[in-house]
Amino acid sequence: MVKNREKLPVKICYIDSLSPNQSEQADRLRDLYHADLIIWGKLRNAGPECSADGLCLNFQPSDTLIRYAGGEVRKKVDNDYRPNISAADLESGLISMGAESFDAWLISMVNMKIGQRKPEFYRIAEDWPVERKAEEYNRRGALYESVNNFDKAIADYSEAIYLNPCRKYFEDRASACTFWGDKSTAIVDYDILLYNFPKYAFYYLGRGMAKFEKGDIKDAINDFNQAINLDSNMTLSFKRRAVAYDTLGDYASAYSDYTFCIKKDANDLDAYLARGTLDSRNGNHQAAIADLSIVLAKEPDNLSALIRRGLSYSFSGIYEKALKDYDDAIRSSPDNANLYFLRGLCHKRFGKINKSLKDFNLAVKYDSLDIDNFLYRGDALSQLGHLQKANADYDKAIQLQPNNPDTYWFRANLKSKLKQFENALSDFDRAIALDSLNANYYIDKGVMLSDMGQHAEAYSVYTRAILIDSTNSIPYGNRGIALSGLGNDDAAINDYLTAIRLSANNALYYNNLGNSYSRLGRYAEALEVLNQSLRLDPTFTKAYNNRATANWALGKYLASLRDRVLAIHSSKYSYLFYLYVIGLFLVFKRRKISRLPLIQTLSHHLSRAYLRFRIFLRHL
Repeated sequence: MVKNREKLPVKICYIDSLSPNQSEQADRLRDLYHADLIIWGKLRNAGPECSADGLCLNFQPSDTLIRYAGGEVRKKVDNDYRPNISAADLESGLISMGAESFDAWLISMVNMKIGQRKPEFYRIAEDWPVERKAEEYNRRGALYESVNNFDKAIADYSEAIYLNPCRKYFEDRASACTFWGDKSTAIVDYDILLYNFPKYAFYYLGRGMAKFEKGDIKDAINDFNQAINLDSNMTLSFKRRAVAYDTLGDYASAYSDYTFCIKKDANDLDAYLARGTLDSRNGNHQAAIADLSIVLAKEPDNLSALIRRGLSYSFSGIYEKALKDYDDAIRSSPDNANLYFLRGLCHKRFGKINKSLKDFNLAVKYDSLDIDNFLYRGDALSQLGHLQKANADYDKAIQLQPNNPDTYWFRANLKSKLKQFENALSDFDRAIALDSLNANYYIDKGVMLSDMGQHAEAYSVYTRAILIDSTNSIPYGNRGIALSGLGNDDAAINDYLTAIRLSANNALYYNNLGNSYSRLGRYAEALEVLNQSLRLDPTFTKAYNNRATANWALGKYLASLRDRVLAIHSSKYSYLFYLYVIGLFLVFKRRKISRLPLIQTLSHHLSRAYLRFRIFLRHL
C-alpha cells in the first residue's frame, strides 16, 4: 500500500515458506535475497511485547540502513553514524514507531537509497492532537537516546514536557540530563517530581546521581541518605552512596555500603566487583582477590574483574597468576592497548624485561597517543641497554604532551645514566617547574647530584623532597648519603634512623648506618646494625665488606676473614677469587705460620686482593 501510494521504486518479495525467528536466520535471508530490510513476525497474541499493527514484527535492516539510521554494523564503514549501537536497538525503535511513523521512515530510507540523501529519522505530523504529539516526541526522544543522539533526545523530551507536562516525560528528561545533558536541568526536574511525590525514593536517588555528576558530592550523599531512609531495600542507593564516599576518600563508609549490598544479596556480583576494586585501590590485595574471584567464578570473562585481580596479584608479588589474568583479559579484548601495558608492567616487576618490551610494543601499536606506553617502553629499552631507542621514545612522549612533567623526568633519568648531566639537570628542572610537589623528581635529581659529587646541592634537593612528603623513607636515606659525603656522619646517622623508622625492612639503610658508625669509630654499634642488614638480605655484598671492617677493628679477625669470603661469594666472578684464596692459603700453610698470625696476614692479603679484584671487575 505504501509502495503504491508513494510510488516507491521498491521491490517487495513475500515468502511464505520461510519464517525466521532469530536475527541470525534473518541475516542469512537478507544476504540470500540482497534485501535492504527483512520483516517477519507473528500475531499480536504471541506475546505481551508485540506492538505493531496486530503483528509482533521483527526487523533486520541492511548495513546501509543501520548506518544511516544511527546504528553500528559489524564491519568498518564511513564514520557517518554513532558508535556502540546494535541492530537490536534500531529494531526496537522501529517497532515502537507505529504504522504512520514507520511508513515515513521507510519512505525516507528509499529516498536515501535512490537520492543519496540522509533520511529523516522519525516523522511527527504537525496536525496530530497535542497529547499524541507529546507522546511521539517522548517516544522519539527515547529512540534518539538509544542510538546515543543525546542532544536530540533531550530536545524531544523537552518538547514533550512543553506540550504535556506529565510525570513520565519529566522522568525521562531528568534521567537523560543526569548523564548526557545539563545536570541543573535534571536536578530541577527531580525537584518538580519530588514536590508532587515526596515519598518516592527513586527520585531522591536520581537527584543524588545528578548532583554527583555535577560535582556536589556531599549534597548527593544527603539525597542518597533520603532514598535509603524511604526504601532500605533499594541497594542501588547504597552503591551510589558508596561511590560518593569513595570520591571523598571515605574508604570505610564506602566499604560498609558495598558490604551491606552483599549481605542483602549474596549473588550481587556488581557489589563484589565494586568492593574488590575498592580494596585493590587501597592496597588490601588479599581481600580484593577474594571478592574478585567470586565474580570471576560466575563470570570468567568479566574484563574489569580480570584487570583488577591481575593488578592485585601483581602488587602482591604473585606474578604468575597476574599474568594469567592478563592473558585471559587479552583473549577477550585483543585490541585493548591498556591490557598489554598492564601485562608489560607485570613482566617488568617479574624481572622479565624482554617480555615487558614486547607488550609495550603492542601497547604502542594499539594506542600510539598514550604517553605511558612510550615512557615505559623507553624504560624497558633503557634497562636492556638500547639507550638511543629509549631516548627516542621519551622524545615522542614529550612531543605528544609537552607539558607533562613525567616525560621530562623519565628522560632526565636516562640522560643521567648516559652521564649527560647538564641535559639531565635541564630535564629535572623542567619536570619540577611543571609539578613542584612531586617528591620523586627531587629524589632522582638528588641521586644524580650525589653521583656528580655535589653533595651539598643533593642535600638541599632531598630536604625539599622531605618537606613535600615526610612519610617517604627514601629522601631521608639518600640525604644521609649526602651528609656522609660531606663528612657529617652524626647528622647522617639521624637521617638513617628516621629512614629505618619509616621502612624497617630496608637492608640498605642499616648498611649505610653501620658505615657511618664505623667512620665515627663506633664499631660495636656498626656491627649490630650490619648484622640486621644481612638478616634482611643475606646476599648484600657491601654489608659483608662493611661488617668485615667492623670485625677487624674489634679484633675479630676470623669473623672479618669470613665476611670477606662471603662478600666475594655473592659475586658472579667468585670462582676466580676462590682460586686466588686457595693458592694464598696453601702458601701460608707451607710456611707453617701459626694460626693467629696466619688469620691476620691472610685477612690483610685478602683485603688487598679484594681491592685489586674490584679494579679487575671494572675493566671486564
